[in-house]
Order: sequence, then structure tokens, then C-alpha cells
Amino acid sequence: MPATTVVAQNAAPPAAPTPDPTPAPVPAPGAAPAPGAAPATPPVTPPAPASGETGILPAWHHGLGAEEIRGLEKFKTAHDAGKAYLALEKKLGNSVNIPAADAKPEERRAFLSKLGVPEKAEGYELKTPSEEDGWSKTVEAEARAKFLEAGLTPAQAQNMIDLHVGLMQKEGESLAKGAMTTVDTLKKDWGAGYERNMGHFRVALTEYFDAETIQWLGSTPAGNHVGFIKALAALGADLSDAGFVRADVGVQGGAQVQAQIDAIRKDKTHPFHIKGHPQHDAAVQEVFRLEQAAVPLRERG
Repeated sequence: MPATTVVAQNAAPPAAPTPDPTPAPVPAPGAAPAPGAAPATPPVTPPAPASGETGILPAWHHGLGAEEIRGLEKFKTAHDAGKAYLALEKKLGNSVNIPAADAKPEERRAFLSKLGVPEKAEGYELKTPSEEDGWSKTVEAEARAKFLEAGLTPAQAQNMIDLHVGLMQKEGESLAKGAMTTVDTLKKDWGAGYERNMGHFRVALTEYFDAETIQWLGSTPAGNHVGFIKALAALGADLSDAGFVRADVGVQGGAQVQAQIDAIRKDKTHPFHIKGHPQHDAAVQEVFRLEQAAVPLRERG
């Protein structure tokens, strides 16, 4: 029997409302929302992937780590990355690695070969003056051995040769200039007695010095020293006065030598006057030799 008292009626749970069997109408597309209703959030449409891509990464990036991807960001396509790799590989193939200080001989040799260093000293193709111009093949052979030991390239070796030749030319020019200055000074000091005194000088020079020493004097500034020449001239005069040598020998030899020197100096087409001529240095040395190292005939008393 259902409760009828007020208390019973109020103590019992209220009955659930009966649902309306009729569903709420769905607004038509484009229809304005009901007054007071919150606007609906439009659905998010994901961006369409680019051609050949899945998501936001190129397809050829898939499977790579983050660091690899960062390194490939500058390439738009796998084709571009491949071209760059092949170019880098070609460049590395033409490069050389400097061997360490404790590298094996074969590693050092491989490195030098890539630089163009020959395997033997004779392999250097060098442009040098001729032996007629005073070039020493013996010195050249020693230089070649040093070039190879130092690992110089052919170009570097040629630069060293050119430097040496240039220094030789400058030295020859300096000696020639010094010889001319010395001769002018002696002519001024001796006047008419120049030839006789030079004859006495040659007598003493060949009497007390051997051929090797005379050659050395002819290639150094010492051979141009005015005091040295005057001292030998005085010694030669003493020898002549004492009868050790014939007094007129030096004079006759001096006159002949002077004639040769004068002929060279008057001939402006002679290599002696042309600095760029291949025989210039040899001509300078010849004039120097004629001035100071002519060997006169001697007769002992």
C-alpha cells in the first residue's frame, strides 16, 4: 500500500522524470545557433602533405636520426644530397694527409709522391747555367740530394736554384765593379808606372801563391784590395831588383794583358758589357783574371 502521509510522501525519493521520447531537432547546416548557445568549434583540417612527403618531413628523411636530419636540412631533395656527397668524395680523393712525425717510410713516400717529389735526386728537372758559365755539376749533385732529403717539390727545387744563380750573378757584378774601382785607383796612384807595377804584382803573385790560391783571390773581394796589390807589387819589384826574375818580364806581360783588357772594354757588344748575356759572368771573371792573375814567364838568376 503506498505511503499517504505527508511525511512519507516527502521522505521518499522523488520519482525520475519521464524522458521526452521526441529528440531535439538538429539545426540545419548554416543555421544560426540558438540564442544563448555556445558557438561550435570548427574541425581542424591537417595540411595536405607535399608531393613525395609524409607528414612534415621529406620521405627520404624517414629512418634518420635528429642529428642526421639537421645535417641534411640544406638539401631539398635526396638527389641534391647525393650530388654533394659525390663532389665531396672527389675532393677528398685529391687531397693529401700530412704524415705524422713517426710515420713509416712508405707513408711518407706516398705523401711525397702525391706532391710530385721524385723518388731519386736525378728525377729533378732543373734549369741551370752551363759549366762554361762557371756552373759546378758537383755542387748541383749535392744540392739535388739535399732537395730530395728535404722533400722539396720540383718547383721548390727550381726556386732554390734560381736563388743561387741570382746570388752568384750579384756577387759577380759586385766583384767586377770592385775590380774596375781598384784599377782606376791604382792608375791614379801610379800614373805612368801602372803597367810596370802591375807587372811586379803578377811576378810576386805567381812566385808566392799557387794556382788554387790565385783562383780563390780572383773570386773574392780580397783580390780587389788596393793595399794587397800594392804590397805584392813592391815585393815583385824587390825580386826583380835582386835578380830573382827578369825585370822586363812583368812589364811585357802587363802590356799584353792590358791590350786584351782594352779591346774588351772598347767592344760594347762584348758580353762583358751586357748584363743579361749568358756569357756575361764568364766575361767579367776573365777581365778580372787578366787584370790580376796573368802568369808571366819567369827566369831565375
